[in-house]
Amino acid sequence: MKILVLSIIIGLLTMSPVMAEKDYDREMGPKFLSAQDLREHEYAYASDFIGANLYVTHANQVPRSVTEVPDEWEDVGSIDDLILTDDGKVGAALIDVGGFFGIGARTVAINRHALEVVRVEGDDGVFGDDDFYVVLKATRDELENAPEYESARDN
Repeated sequence: MKILVLSIIIGLLTMSPVMAEKDYDREMGPKFLSAQDLREHEYAYASDFIGANLYVTHANQVPRSVTEVPDEWEDVGSIDDLILTDDGKVGAALIDVGGFFGIGARTVAINRHALEVVRVEGDDGVFGDDDFYVVLKATRDELENAPEYESARDN
């Protein structure tokens, strides 16, 4: 009987931290974040990227920060949407290329790992829509000849 009671007590004691930490996951961390929690890490809103201009460059190196758009960068349009993976990470950016004022344009998906986010020097340290440029190491021709993205939703 003592062993049964002792087992129940040990079981309850080991479960009490789980019950007390309903809003905390050991892998994920807290469920809810404050503005201060987010300020401790670099972050941006998806809305800062959607609509951001996309530049292409043939340069081998893309700087981490600039004061203005370098001459060798070419503005090829803006990011139309972001695709999230099943684990919630950004997988790709969608951009319309070619065409004239959107007529005849086609959508291309660009792997997020191919995109470089370049900070604007002298910004206030908080990511916002004017604080960065999005750059792809490619040429306009490569982008325009990339395979067209067709969503599985459209089929």
